[in-house]
Amino acid sequence: MVRQRAGLGILGNNVPLTKAALFHERRVEFAFEGEFWFDLGRLPRQEAINIISQQDRGFDSQGVMHYTPTPTDFTYPKPDIEVRKNPKLKEAPVPYNFK
Repeated sequence: MVRQRAGLGILGNNVPLTKAALFHERRVEFAFEGEFWFDLGRLPRQEAINIISQQDRGFDSQGVMHYTPTPTDFTYPKPDIEVRKNPKLKEAPVPYNFK
């Protein structure tokens, strides 16, 4: 429906329906809504790192600057106020054994 609204062909007819195609469609549809970072967080870490590493991030003396993130760049810290309320948040997670 989104592609029809934009006057584009139906995904799957003229464009193969792949994970990469769907990821691109979502990125284009939500271009200015800040959703891309969360989509990257849903990908395997190395795949997200590869995507970001290939993006231009300004200019250096050679004309292009790239940023290579680390896996910890995708981890949000726990808010200090929450840690003060519950210091156990700093402890390692409890392993669960599901049977």
